Amino acid sequence: MDDTLHKPETTMNDSLPEPEAEETGEDKLEVLINNSNAFFLIVNGIIIFFMQGGFAFLEAGAVR
Repeated sequence: MDDTLHKPETTMNDSLPEPEAEETGEDKLEVLINNSNAFFLIVNGIIIFFMQGGFAFLEAGAVR
């Protein structure tokens, strides 16, 4: 049995990803829509987070 490690013969270029096809307008629109949806959800989550804190102050009597 051979005790040496087997190294696959690869070069630096084998690890590079294949170039992707040119993005079309529909692809760019889909990316824009997905990013807009994520932004909307994050901003509204932050607003709701602060609303909960304000309601806690209201219930505690710290705000009139």
